[in-house]
Amino acid sequence: MEFLEVQQALIEAIQRRNEKILIPAISMANGSGYKKRLTLLIKKAEETLEDLRCLGGFQHPIPDLNKPIIAELMNYVSPPLIVRDIMTATFLLLGETEEELKSWEFIRLLMRTTGRNSLLQRFQRFILTEVPTEVQTKAENMFKKFTEDEVRKTSAGAASFFVWIQKVMTKPDPSPVPTDGQKRKK
Repeated sequence: MEFLEVQQALIEAIQRRNEKILIPAISMANGSGYKKRLTLLIKKAEETLEDLRCLGGFQHPIPDLNKPIIAELMNYVSPPLIVRDIMTATFLLLGETEEELKSWEFIRLLMRTTGRNSLLQRFQRFILTEVPTEVQTKAENMFKKFTEDEVRKTSAGAASFFVWIQKVMTKPDPSPVPTDGQKRKK
């Protein structure tokens, strides 16, 4: 295979964020004679794959994200604190600034955005490791004040976003590495 074909396959796999496309693209790149030239791209593809696995294959982050959910949230002129905090935490993770998110009107505008910057597109491009730690902490502090039941009782739409935040903020515990004296589990 030609270098450009292998490179393009990796780029497309990274952009599509699909495990079934990433695995063969990474294997193809690793098996090609261009592995050394593609090291950074292979690493990016492997990181993307790891992010997807941490999300449990959660490619479409909010399975029931649809117009009625967005409409419900946008209908709030002055949302309950729980809704506001969940949506603020969501958009903090997606890259908006805390200052901008003080305005509910701005949050409503973000929910209405279509095209490349739509919520769905932004969720599909989301990579937690690219979010600064301090932003992760702020978002986590906002959403951890509530339980899923509390959010669901207030707003089904906000509950969908709560579940997404919970899913992306839950980092899997690394498996302990057995010492020489311990037996490995099979």
